[in-house]
Amino acid sequence: MVEEMKLRLLLKTAALAVSIFLICAASVLAQEFRGSITGTVTDPNGAIIPGAKVSIKNLATGVENTIESNASGAFNFPLLLPGEYSLTVTAQGFKTATREKVVVSVGDKLTIDFSLEIGTSAEVNIIADTELLERGSVTLGTQVSQRQIEELPLAEGAPYVLATQAPGIVYTGDPNFQGPTANGNLAGFRSNGTQGNQVNGSGGNVINLDGSPNLAYDGQVAFTPPSEATKEFRVQTNTFDAQMGFTAGATVNVATKSGGNKFNGALYFYDRDKSRTANNFFNNRAGLERPDRKYNRYGATISGPIFKGKTFFLFSYERQKDNVAQTTTYSVPTAKMRQGDFSELLPTTVIYDPATAYRANSDCTPNPSGSTICRNPFPGNIIPLNRMYAPALNFMKYFPEPNLPGVQNNYITDQNLIRPYRSYMVRIDHNINENNRIFGKYYHSRNTEDRYNLTMEPGSIFQGFENRRNNGVNVNWTSTFNSNLILDLRSSWNMFKLRRFQEGQPTAGDLGFTGIPADRQSFIFPRFDFTNFLTVGSLRADYNDGRERPFDMFTLQPMFTQVWGNHTLKYGYDYRRLHETFDYAGYAAGRFQFQGTYTMRASNSGNTERDRAGRELASFLLGIPVASTNSLIDNPQVYDVSSQYHGFFVQDDFRVTSKLTLNLGLRYELETGFKETEGRMIVDFDRTAPSPIRAQVLANYNANVPSGVPIDAFQNLAGGFIFANDPSQPNQRMDKNNWQPRIGFSYAIDQKTIIRGGFGIFTAPFQIITQNVIFQPGFSTPTLFTPTTNNGLTFVATLANPFPGGILPSPGNSQGLMTFVGRDLTSVGGTGPTSVILQNERKNANYTRFVIGVQREIWGGVGVEATYIYSKGSNLAVNRELNYIPRQYLVDLATADPATLNTAITNANTFLNASVPNPFRTLVPDSATWNASTIQRRRLLTPFPQFGNVSVTEYNGSSNFHSLQLQFVKRFTKGLSLNGSYTYSREHLKDRYLNPQDTDLTEY
Repeated sequence: MVEEMKLRLLLKTAALAVSIFLICAASVLAQEFRGSITGTVTDPNGAIIPGAKVSIKNLATGVENTIESNASGAFNFPLLLPGEYSLTVTAQGFKTATREKVVVSVGDKLTIDFSLEIGTSAEVNIIADTELLERGSVTLGTQVSQRQIEELPLAEGAPYVLATQAPGIVYTGDPNFQGPTANGNLAGFRSNGTQGNQVNGSGGNVINLDGSPNLAYDGQVAFTPPSEATKEFRVQTNTFDAQMGFTAGATVNVATKSGGNKFNGALYFYDRDKSRTANNFFNNRAGLERPDRKYNRYGATISGPIFKGKTFFLFSYERQKDNVAQTTTYSVPTAKMRQGDFSELLPTTVIYDPATAYRANSDCTPNPSGSTICRNPFPGNIIPLNRMYAPALNFMKYFPEPNLPGVQNNYITDQNLIRPYRSYMVRIDHNINENNRIFGKYYHSRNTEDRYNLTMEPGSIFQGFENRRNNGVNVNWTSTFNSNLILDLRSSWNMFKLRRFQEGQPTAGDLGFTGIPADRQSFIFPRFDFTNFLTVGSLRADYNDGRERPFDMFTLQPMFTQVWGNHTLKYGYDYRRLHETFDYAGYAAGRFQFQGTYTMRASNSGNTERDRAGRELASFLLGIPVASTNSLIDNPQVYDVSSQYHGFFVQDDFRVTSKLTLNLGLRYELETGFKETEGRMIVDFDRTAPSPIRAQVLANYNANVPSGVPIDAFQNLAGGFIFANDPSQPNQRMDKNNWQPRIGFSYAIDQKTIIRGGFGIFTAPFQIITQNVIFQPGFSTPTLFTPTTNNGLTFVATLANPFPGGILPSPGNSQGLMTFVGRDLTSVGGTGPTSVILQNERKNANYTRFVIGVQREIWGGVGVEATYIYSKGSNLAVNRELNYIPRQYLVDLATADPATLNTAITNANTFLNASVPNPFRTLVPDSATWNASTIQRRRLLTPFPQFGNVSVTEYNGSSNFHSLQLQFVKRFTKGLSLNGSYTYSREHLKDRYLNPQDTDLTEY
C-alpha cells in the first residue's frame, strides 16, 4: 500500500510538472512577427454553426490548411506568415462563403466572422470587405508595409529607419548615420516614456528578425536585411499581451520575404559621387575644394520554388561602398612650436622653466620654507635644444602641418569616412505536410570602417579600423496537433563581433620612447593628450592596439496555442543565454597627459594660466607629463561573462461577444546576473567594513590635526570592494519579483468604431545592455605615473623614465579592502567597459502603463485613432557618487546673496583646496597625492577619504509620462497604408534623493 501511494504521488508530481511547463512555457511570441485570423461561423439568424469546414490558402505558395469550427462556432488560424490569403467556409445546407485577398501583416490579430446564407455548397458567396479596424488586441504602433519599404526614400537602404515615424517614438541617434553599418543608431529611439537602450536596463528596445532577437552588444541592431528582402515590419510601442517580453520599451518585429510558387528577382544599383555633391560650409569658408564623395549600393534578390507547393527559397546579397567627408578643424603646433620656439605666443603666454623651480611665498618672493613653487621664464620663450627630450622633439613631425592661420583651429581636414559593407541572407521554407512546416535562415554581414585618418594617406599614423562581423541563424518549426492545439518551436543563435585595430604604425621603440620596460616597447607608441592640441594616433583603434569584443546570444522558445471555445490560449517559455568576451590590452605602452602645470610661473597660478595654449607642448618637449587618472600604463583587461534569462507567460484572448474581446495575461521573468569564468570581478562596495589602515590613519590625524577637518571620518574609516568568491557567483543578485499582469479590452461600438484600453506592468531586463556588466579593479590595474612628490620642485619620473619603480602587476583580489586606496574607484567615460560599481542588491526597472483610446473609420478607408497613454517608471537605475563633499562646505546657490555670491564661491574654493597635514602620509606608497605630507582639505571631508570617486548604481529612480497621440491611417490594396500622426508628451524624471521640485521636465 505504501509503495502504491508513493507511485501515485510520483505520477501526480510528474503530471503537475508537465502542467506547469505547458502553462508557464512562455514568451516567444513576445517577439511574434506572424499574424492570426480568428472568427465565428453563424447562420442568418446569428446561431452558431459548429463543425463548419474553414480553409485558408496562402496565395503566394498555394499551401492550404483546413480546420473545423468548434462547439462555439469559433475558428482560429494562428502563426500565419505575413502575406495574402483567401478564406473559404463550407457547411451542410449553406452556401460556400469565400473571403479573398485577406492581407495578414506582422503581428495582426484579425477578426473575420462569417454569416452563411442558406443554400447548397455549390453556390459561392464571395465577400470582399477590407478590415481597416483591428478588433482582436490592444496594441499601439505602426505597420510599415512592403510597398512603403520599396518606395519611400531610404538614404542608405536600411528599412529600420522607418520605425522612428511611429507615434510615441522619439529618435535619439545621429541622423547622419542611418545605414546598415550604423548598428547603434538604428536602435536609437525612446518609446512612450522608456529611456531607450541605456546602461543598466532602463527600458530598452527590441528589434526582432522573423521573431528571433537581432541583438548586438549594448542593445544595438546586429543585422539589417536589405530593403528588397524585407517584407514588412511593425513597430509596437505598447501591446498588452503577456507574450511581450525582454523589453519595457518598443518591439520592432521584422518579417523577411519568403519564396513562392513563382520565381521573382530584383537587381538594384544606387550611386552618388562628387559631381552631384555640393561643397560643405567649412571647406567653402576655408577656401578648400569640394571633398571626395563616393557612394554606391547594389544588390540582388531572388526567390522561388525548389519544389512547387512544398519547398521555397530566398537569397539576397547587398554590397555598399561609402566614402564621405567628415570635415573637422583641429589645433596643431606651428612650425616654430615644433622646434621649441614659442616666441609667437608672447606677450600673452610666457613659458617658464621647470628646472628653475624654487620655494617661495604666494607672490613668488623666495622663501626656503614657502609652500608655493615658482619658476623663471625661458629667455625669448625658446627652449634650448639640449633641454628637449629627443623622442618628443622627433615626435612633433607627426602632427599635420597647419593649413589655416593662427595658433589654434589652424588645421582643417576632410578625413573621409570609408565604410565598405556587404551582407547576404539565405532563407528556406518547407512544408513537411499539412500539419507541419519549418523555415530557417542564415545571414551574414561585415564591414571594416576606416575613420579619423586625418591626412587621408594610406598607412598614416592616424589610420585605424573597426571591423564589425555578424553571423546568425534561426529555425522555426510549427506543428498542428489538431484544430485546437498547435506547437511552435523556435531557436536562434547570432554572434556580433567588434574588432578595432591598426596596421603598420610605429611602436614605442620605433619612436625612441625606450623609458618603458622592454617588453612594452613593441606595442604601439604611447598616447599623448594635450589640453589644446590634437592627439596624434589612431582614434579608431582607441589610440592603442585596439580590442576584440565578440557578443553572442542563443535562444530557445517553445510555445503552445490552444483554442478552447471562444478562448485562444497561448503559453510558452523563452530562454536566452547572453555571452560576451572582452580582450583589451589598453595603453600597454602608456598614456600621458600634458598641461602647463610645470611651465607656468607658480604652482598657485590657477587653471586659466595652466591651460594657456603652448604650455602643454612645452611640457611635452621637456618630457614632463602631469599626474592624473590619464597618465598611466595599463595591464590587459580580459573577461568572459554570460547571463541567462527565463521568461514564462500565459495569455488568453477571450472573445466574449462579437463586439467585445478581452486580452488577459500574466508574465514572469527571471534573469541571473553575469558570471565570469574565473570570478575576476567586483560584486559590490562595502560601505561599513573597517579599513585595514584605520588605526594608523587616526594616529597620524591626532599627531598633526588638519584644521577644518572633523575627526569622525577617521574614527570610522571604512569602505572597500567586495570581490566574487568564485566563478559561480554572479555580479548581482536576481530580482525575483518580476510578475507582470496584462489586461486589455477591445469593444466594437459598431462596425466602424472601436474603443480600446489596457493596463500592464512591463519589466526591463537588467542585462539588455551588455556593456557595464563587469567591474574589474584589481584584475586590470594600471600603474599610475607620478612625476613629483613636492609639487614640481624636483622630479622623480619623466618620459625618459616614467615608471622608475617598474610596472606593478595586477593584484587581483589579494589586496581586499585596500584595493585602489589612494585612487578613484570609478570614473566617467573610462576606456574599459565599465566605470561604475553595480550594487549587488538589484531591482529590475518596471513600467506600469495605462492606455485608453478610440479608433474610428471615417470614410473611404480612412481611419483615425486617438489614444491617451500614462506610464510610470519605478526602480530605475541611478548612478550616485558616494564620495561627495558635504553640503555645509559648499555655497547654496538658491539662498546665497547675489551681491556676495562670487566672493562666497571664491572663499569656499580657497577653503576646500587649501593644503593641510595628510593623515594618510606614508600609508599609501603607490599614490603621490595620498602619500604626501600634505593634501587638499576637500579630499579629507568626504565620507570615504581614502578614495577618490566612488560611484554606485542604485535602483530608486522614477518617472511619469503622459502622452496624447493622434494617428490617421489610409489603407490601400496590397497592404499599403498611409500613416500620419501627432504626439504630445510630458515626462518627469527624478530619484528619491532629489528635492521634489528638482525634477527634469521633458516635452516633445
